[in-house]
Amino acid sequence: MNRITLIMTLLTIGINCYSQNDTLYLEQEYVELNGERFNKSALSGDKTGEWVEYGMHVNSIIDFEEWLGSGDGFHTRENVKFEYRPLKKGEYFGIRYLISEKSDTINGDVYYHCSYLEIRNKIPSELYYIKAKGSYVSNQKEGEWKFYYPSGNILKNITYKNGVPVDNFNIYRKNGNVMIEIIKINNAAWTVTKYNKDGLKLETAIKKIEQFDILY
Repeated sequence: MNRITLIMTLLTIGINCYSQNDTLYLEQEYVELNGERFNKSALSGDKTGEWVEYGMHVNSIIDFEEWLGSGDGFHTRENVKFEYRPLKKGEYFGIRYLISEKSDTINGDVYYHCSYLEIRNKIPSELYYIKAKGSYVSNQKEGEWKFYYPSGNILKNITYKNGVPVDNFNIYRKNGNVMIEIIKINNAAWTVTKYNKDGLKLETAIKKIEQFDILY
C-alpha cells in the first residue's frame, strides 16, 4: 500500500467513525469548537476556564505525496507536509513554505521535484479526537473532568478540587470494564484496586491520593 492510499484510508475510517465532531479551530489565544472558545490563559499565563485537550488520529505533521503530472519532456512531482498549529502573524490557512526543490535531466526529460510545508489551523473532525474536557482555576483542574479514548469511549471521570480528586473514580478499559478502582476512605487515605480484563482483583493498596498522581 503506497503512502497516498494509506492516508486516504485513514481519512475514510476517520470520517466514518468520528463524524460527530466538528472542525477544531486553533488560535494563538484559544481553540474554538462548536462555536465555543476553550483553552484561554490568564495574563499570568495560568490556565483558566473551560478546557479541551485533543489528540490526532494521525501525526500532527502528515506527509502527503502527489504527482502533479507529466508533459512533453518533463515530469513534475510535489510533496506537501501539512502542519496543524495556530497561525503566526502574516500567515493564513493553507500558506505554503518551500522546503526543497531539485531537478534532474534523464535521457533528455526533465524531472522536477519540490517539497512544501503547508500550515493549517483548522483540524477537520476526521483527524482529531477529544482526550479530555473540563475546567481550570488558577492553573489547577477544578470540578468535573471527563477523559476519553480515541474511540470516544470513557477512560475516566474525575471531580477535582485544586487539581486533586475529591471523590471516588474508576479507570476503564477500552471495552468499558473497570481496570482500576479508586475509593476515598478519608482525607488522608485512599484505596486503589486493580482488576484484570476478566474483572478479577489483582492487587490493592492504601496510600495518600498524591502517591497515586499518575492515575489522575
